[in-house]
Amino acid sequence: MRVVDLLQQGYTAEIRLKEAFIKTAEYHKTKPEIYYECQAFASLSDEHARYFRKALKRYEKSFDMESRNDNFLELIPEHGTGHNLADDLHYIRLLNHESDFYLSLLLQASTAINDLDLENACKFFTEENSKQSHWLVERISREVSQLLPIAG
Repeated sequence: MRVVDLLQQGYTAEIRLKEAFIKTAEYHKTKPEIYYECQAFASLSDEHARYFRKALKRYEKSFDMESRNDNFLELIPEHGTGHNLADDLHYIRLLNHESDFYLSLLLQASTAINDLDLENACKFFTEENSKQSHWLVERISREVSQLLPIAG
């Protein structure tokens, strides 16, 4: 797989993650903590996507993003209903893993081709994704514990 293909997939994964955070924020806007955290994480994913888009242009000037297949290796089908916060957060967690997968591949590729800028960006984005992941796990655990019946 070419670096351009990996960048395209990283871009697509970040866009999907951003959109899922935005949808979840809107679905659950009556819960301020969820709304504001999801908005903040959507902004991070948007920054990652913009970086990947710039890197794409750097690697292939004639790269036409609209003509590429955005579903080359789509790991997670679209989901998120707004009916159950735990399900919505779990879906975002899966998208977070998809983003981590591409970041890992891009980190390896950037090391192999000696692209220090891309390598540093991937390391930084991985740290930010880790923060997203930690928050998601905590929120999912909290939501699931509220759904479980109390044994008595």
